[in-house]
Amino acid sequence: MSYLIKKNKATSQIVYMEYNMNGYEFKPKKVEISKIMIINPTLIEKILTIKFNQMFKKLALYVYQLLNSDNNDETAAAYCLGEVERLKSILFLDYQKYISKEKQKMFETKLAMIEQQLKAKMMLQMGYFNQVMEEPELDQGRGR
Repeated sequence: MSYLIKKNKATSQIVYMEYNMNGYEFKPKKVEISKIMIINPTLIEKILTIKFNQMFKKLALYVYQLLNSDNNDETAAAYCLGEVERLKSILFLDYQKYISKEKQKMFETKLAMIEQQLKAKMMLQMGYFNQVMEEPELDQGRGR
C-alpha cells in the first residue's frame, strides 16, 4: 500500500495524487467528488449490500405490480427478465470479489425467485399452460 500526494500550499488543493491500493471505487452522485475508494472489506460489503438491495427493491416493486395487474403485456415481463439478468451480471462481474459467498448466494436466490415468477407469468400470457391443461376434444364420428 503506497500513495503519493502533491499539494499546492498556497491554495491547499491537491495537485497530484497517485496510489496503489486494492479496494472498491465508486463515484458519489450528490457530492462533488470525482471518486471514492474504500479499503475496509466489511464497509465495502455493507455498501454493496445497500446498493444491491436498492436495485432489488425497485425491481421487486415493478414485478409485484406486473404480476398483480390484469395487463397481458409481454414486453413488461421481458423487460423485468432483462433487469434480472442485468442484476445477475452486476452481482457476478462487479460485486463477486467484494462480498462474501453467503451474501452472494442470498442475492442469487432472491433473483432466482423473481425470475421463476416472471417466467411463469410469461407462460401464462402465451397460453402455454392452457394448451397443456386442456384435453383434446375427440370428435364422435362413425366408427367401423
